[in-house]
Amino acid sequence: MSTIAPRSTRETVSDAFSGRQRLAWLLLLGSFLICAGVAVFTPLAINRYVRTATRPIVIEAVANQGTVGLFHPETGTRALFAGDPTSTVAAGSQVLTNATDSALLVAYTPARDRILGRVQAYGNTGLTILSANAPRFGAGSVEQQLHLNLPGGRIRLSVPADGEPAMRVTITTPHGEITVAEPGQYSVTVNNAATELAVQQGAATVTAAGTALPLVADQRAAVPAGGPPA
Repeated sequence: MSTIAPRSTRETVSDAFSGRQRLAWLLLLGSFLICAGVAVFTPLAINRYVRTATRPIVIEAVANQGTVGLFHPETGTRALFAGDPTSTVAAGSQVLTNATDSALLVAYTPARDRILGRVQAYGNTGLTILSANAPRFGAGSVEQQLHLNLPGGRIRLSVPADGEPAMRVTITTPHGEITVAEPGQYSVTVNNAATELAVQQGAATVTAAGTALPLVADQRAAVPAGGPPA
């Protein structure tokens, strides 16, 4: 009967050394790949953050006439009376006026060193600030933007021409969406039947029912319920 000769101690030691050597190479290779990944992706992540990071635009409200209601889901309802100091309002806030009331909203850069736009809200108007953001860094690629929801009422929007990039303003209504990306003067009226936009100066685009209608100075358009702008 034949027997299998046991492996020599030298072979056993050699195999163990080879296994440890392979493990060491694997650890070294894994460390190299991790370091290479960190070196490549960290600058990309930082660059993306710098380009896309935002901070809130400062918006201040004042009651021009009567009593203006301000509502925010986190802070509740408060009243702003004519003659009161300006009050800062955050994204998510609603501005409510009755028949004889009017309010003025002024949007500033986060540093408060430049006026980005003014929104005059007239009587019987409900206006919600959906978002208001500016680039956090000078190298940011995002626009200064203000998004408003106007379910009913009348507002007048003024975007100043001061040589700097204009704030992009989007106004959503029950009938469509208005986009303003140039300095100018714009009037928007919303009732149950239609949304009306008048461009005194500047340029805007009205979009509804899959149709986009560009407007320039001294033009106006109406968007009926369920229909395209015309």
